[in-house]
Amino acid sequence: MNPLDSPCTEIRAAFPLYVGGDLDPDESGAIDRHVDRCPACALSMEPWITMRGHLNREAQTLHAASAPPLWNGVRAQMQREGLLEPAGLLPGSRVGAPRLALVGALAAAAALLVFAVFFKSQDQGPAGEQIPGAGAPGLAQGSLVMAPLEHLPLPVTEGLALRKAGSEERPLADDAVEVLHNLRVPRLDAKGGSHRLTGGH
Repeated sequence: MNPLDSPCTEIRAAFPLYVGGDLDPDESGAIDRHVDRCPACALSMEPWITMRGHLNREAQTLHAASAPPLWNGVRAQMQREGLLEPAGLLPGSRVGAPRLALVGALAAAAALLVFAVFFKSQDQGPAGEQIPGAGAPGLAQGSLVMAPLEHLPLPVTEGLALRKAGSEERPLADDAVEVLHNLRVPRLDAKGGSHRLTGGH
């Protein structure tokens, strides 16, 4: 019989997996039972068990060491190399401030868009008839006019473009582009600091 085909050879070949915890419970149990019955394999397994103890202690020591979190270490190294300024020196470096400014600007733009599209005053209904109260004295051009629902222009789709059914036949998207074109939004400078207002172009 070939000594490489013996059960002891297979058990000893599995010692690294056993010590590393890479075997399923049935395989680990088979190794435990064999080592309990075979003194030669028990003797061969002792250095592996000792090595596992050393590795476990070293892993616990490394884990317990109070190393700074990864990003803090990277940030400190970049600051030492001059690639990054310290956080306290950046103007407007409050956490979340740029995100809040962006959210506020987007909310304002959305409100203006809704106002421009849905509350834009129309003097004539869909059939070209005068909306009651549109020419009333004291109402400035462009002010809101109360009218029965059937006289209000309704958006309808024509192909892929959303258009008004009123007399102007101008795409609603054009109104939105005008609003967004004239909108002033905060922009950050190259260092991420200043929140100067710049044109929306």
